[in-house]
Amino acid sequence: DLRFDVAVVHPPGKPLPADGGEPGQAYQRWTTAVTKGDVASLRALAGEDYAWRLGSDEASDVKTALKDLRDGTPIRPEILRGRSDGDEAILWVRGTDRDDILRAGRVQLKRDSGRWRYSGSDLESVDE
Repeated sequence: DLRFDVAVVHPPGKPLPADGGEPGQAYQRWTTAVTKGDVASLRALAGEDYAWRLGSDEASDVKTALKDLRDGTPIRPEILRGRSDGDEAILWVRGTDRDDILRAGRVQLKRDSGRWRYSGSDLESVDE
């Protein structure tokens, strides 16, 4: 038997509703735009932490950015839970990408000018 003495610390922020609330809705809009390849919407939904990926007008750069997004973004993600401190939110999600690879992990969003914007994600492929 191993015994551990560790402090249990709750993650910062407050729990979000089951659907992720406003940040969850923003992430659903993001995944829809990724699936459709809607670059104009992606640029509007990207926060400053991610906007540089979509900032180029060079067709090859945009094509590469879209491919990278589509390869790792669930098509219809299920939001498992979320937390927010009011200006930043973390969603725990899972879903399959366009190659039917199950992805799960965290998505970060930040409120900017009153709107929730995609900041980044840490989604890994997982076994079912």
